[in-house]
Amino acid sequence: MITEKKRKQLKKSLIIISVIAAVVLAFSIFVHLFLEEKIKNTIVNKLNEQLNTEISVEKIDLKLFRDFPFASVRFYQVEAKEVIPNSIKNNLFEAENVYLQFSILDIFSGNYQIKRIECQNAYIKATVFEDGTDNYHFWKEQSDSTLTEEKKSFNLQKIIFKNTSIFYYNYQKKEEVSARIDELYVKAQFGETLYDIEADGNVFINKIQVQQNNFLPNQTLRFSFNISVDSEKGNYEIKQAEIALQKMQFLLDGSFLWNANNKTVDLNIEGDNIDISKAIESLPFAYKNLLSTYSAQGMLLFKINIKGNFDNPEFRASFAIENGSFEEKTKKIALNKIKIEAEYINAAATKNKDILSVKHLSAFLEENPIKASFNINGFKKAEIECEVEAKMDLSLLKEFLANEQIEELSGIMDIQFKYSGSCDIKNLKARDFLCSNTSGYLSLQDLDFKHKDYKYCLLYTSPSPRDRTRSRMPSS
Repeated sequence: MITEKKRKQLKKSLIIISVIAAVVLAFSIFVHLFLEEKIKNTIVNKLNEQLNTEISVEKIDLKLFRDFPFASVRFYQVEAKEVIPNSIKNNLFEAENVYLQFSILDIFSGNYQIKRIECQNAYIKATVFEDGTDNYHFWKEQSDSTLTEEKKSFNLQKIIFKNTSIFYYNYQKKEEVSARIDELYVKAQFGETLYDIEADGNVFINKIQVQQNNFLPNQTLRFSFNISVDSEKGNYEIKQAEIALQKMQFLLDGSFLWNANNKTVDLNIEGDNIDISKAIESLPFAYKNLLSTYSAQGMLLFKINIKGNFDNPEFRASFAIENGSFEEKTKKIALNKIKIEAEYINAAATKNKDILSVKHLSAFLEENPIKASFNINGFKKAEIECEVEAKMDLSLLKEFLANEQIEELSGIMDIQFKYSGSCDIKNLKARDFLCSNTSGYLSLQDLDFKHKDYKYCLLYTSPSPRDRTRSRMPSS
C-alpha cells in the first residue's frame, strides 16, 4: 500500500521529470526553428577552412540528442575529390553518413569545436604516383600554432569508422592494399602536444600485395593498442598492443621516433603458441601453395626485435617449434615429433652478413629418426657449418615428398655427415666440397632411383662390411 509520503515523493518526481522533458522539448524546438541553419553553416565553414579539396553533400541536418552529451551535424552522401593538380579528379572519399560532433554546451557559447568524427558506409581510395606524389593530403597544415583553445575549430578526441572500404595503391613500390574496416574506434587528445592514443578495431583484409606476393588474403584482423605520443619530438611509445589474426595472438611493445632529424624504431613482436596450420594459411599464395599437399600441426613460438633507422634497421628473430608434424595428405606419410630451435640476425645487426642458425632440428619420418643443426653466415657467398644424422627408408621419403619428377626412390640410407666451408648456395659446385672440411659416412643399401629428367636410373647396393670404409667420405 502506497503511503501519503510516498505518493507525494512520486508526484514530485513526476513533476520534475515532466519539467525536464518540457525544457528539453522546448530547447529542441527552439534550436531547430531558430539556430539549426546557423549551426550547420558554422560547422560547414569550419570544415572548409581545414580542407584542401572539394566536398559535395546531398543533405545536411542537425541531430541534438543522438550522441548525447554531444550534438551532431549529419552529412548525407558525402563525396571528396582527390588532392591533385589535374582538372579531372576522381573521388578520394565517399560516405553514406558523416557525423561531426560537438558539445551541446557549445550552442550556448556559439563557439563550436568538433570533438568527434564518425563515418559510416564509407570508401577511401588513396594513391601514390610514380613521381612520389599522392592524392590524399586533404587536411590543411595549421599555420598558427598560437591559437587558443577557444579559437580552435577542431579539438578531436574520438574518430569512428564503420563499414569503411580502403583501397591503397603505390605505383612507385608496386604495393596494393585492399581492406574493409568493420569497426574502428580511436580515442586521443589530438590537439595536445602530449597525449595517448587508444584504438580498437576489426579489419577484414582482402589483400596486401607487395611486388608479386599477396599477404594475409581474406583474413580478419582484430587489434587494440595504447600509444603515448609526444608530437613535438615525434616520439611514439607503444605501451600495449595486441593483434589477433586467425585465432593467433601477437603482442607488441616498443617505441619509434619520427621527426625531421631522426626516424628510428625499437619494436618487439612476440607470438606464443601460434598454430602452425593457421600460420601457413596466412602466408602469400606462392609459399602456401608449396605446402598445400601437407596438413600441419604443432605450435610455433617466436620473438622479433626491430631496432635502428627505418631505412635499414637491425632485425633479430628467434623461433621454436615443439611437437610439430607435417603429413602428406594422400599417402598419409608423416614427418612428426618435429622440434626446432632457430635464430636469424640480419646484416645490419651483425655489421657484416646475415646469419641463420638452426641450433637444433629433430624429427621422425614415420619411425625413421632425423637430426640436424646448421649455421649459415651470409646467403650469397655463404659460410656454412652443418651436421646431419639420419637413417631412413627412402621409399617413405619418396611418398612424403610427393614429387612427380621422382619416378623411383627406394632403399635404405644411413648418413652421419659434417660440413664446414663456403659456397654460393644458388650455384653449388664440386670444388665447394673439395675445398671444405667434410667428414662422416653415407651408406646406401639397395638404392633404386629414377628421375623424369634423366634417361637412366641409378641402382646401388651398399658395399660389404669389408669394403665399407671405401664408401666413407674423406676428411680434408
